[in-house]
Amino acid sequence: MVPPVVFESVEFQPPGGTVKHRVRGWIAPMYLLVLGIWSVAATWHRHLLLGVTAGLVYLEFGLALTRAAKFRGGTVFSDELAKRIAPPVVELSARAGCNPPRVMIRDDSVRAACVRAVGRAPLLVVSQPFIERVDDRQLRAIVAHEIIHIVRRDLRWAKLRAGVSVLVGGAAGGVIAASNHVAAVPLYFALFMVSLVPVQALLAFLNRPLERRADTDGALLAADPSGLASALRVAQQLTEEARTKIYGAGPWRWLLAPVSWRLPTHPPMASRIATLENLAHVQLG
Repeated sequence: MVPPVVFESVEFQPPGGTVKHRVRGWIAPMYLLVLGIWSVAATWHRHLLLGVTAGLVYLEFGLALTRAAKFRGGTVFSDELAKRIAPPVVELSARAGCNPPRVMIRDDSVRAACVRAVGRAPLLVVSQPFIERVDDRQLRAIVAHEIIHIVRRDLRWAKLRAGVSVLVGGAAGGVIAASNHVAAVPLYFALFMVSLVPVQALLAFLNRPLERRADTDGALLAADPSGLASALRVAQQLTEEARTKIYGAGPWRWLLAPVSWRLPTHPPMASRIATLENLAHVQLG
């Protein structure tokens, strides 16, 4: 196991993981392809329509995973990147009264920045393209936003939403499968995967107040609402570019629906930016 890189008291994840993501990007679709074939074969003499539908579900999810794996990268590290992100992480963590989170820098732009509950301490994940596209002021502001998530313990709610999604989705898939008197395992998992989408969409709305709080409290922590507003503009542009690469543009994106749908975990970006700009005007006034 490669040890972490420590830079100015901040623990950075070591470089690597690109090959692992590429391998997973091919193994998972092949596994789904097998389940799709199994679902059709298991229902060939009974409930064939359900089997074909399940097969199409597996095909769609497999295509989405293949596309995503093509553009997902691994973990990178350089002194230049660390010099930019370590100082605001240390400073803002001290101001917020928490320990500096571990940091992972990824060379893709699927997410500009986020925090995850991985292992013994929170993990701040930042996109290398995002770091290279923003200035130090914008980077500091987005770090403040993510640190607020850590301080307010928002990660536990993310875990709870994930757990509830799995339980409800599994129950829904089981009820539907049982009501059709189909015992085929691949059909159950196909129904489970489809059921996850509406459940996750409904639960995603619970995250919106947390994001608004992270915006306002993060802007106050960094003392820079305008900086956070401009950083969010860059993040929106970057993630939309990534989504276009993965899922395609315009109407073609619907071919991968519902996998390509954006979960409503965040308020509309225009509303978030307007709130921060109003907060900046109040501070100036």
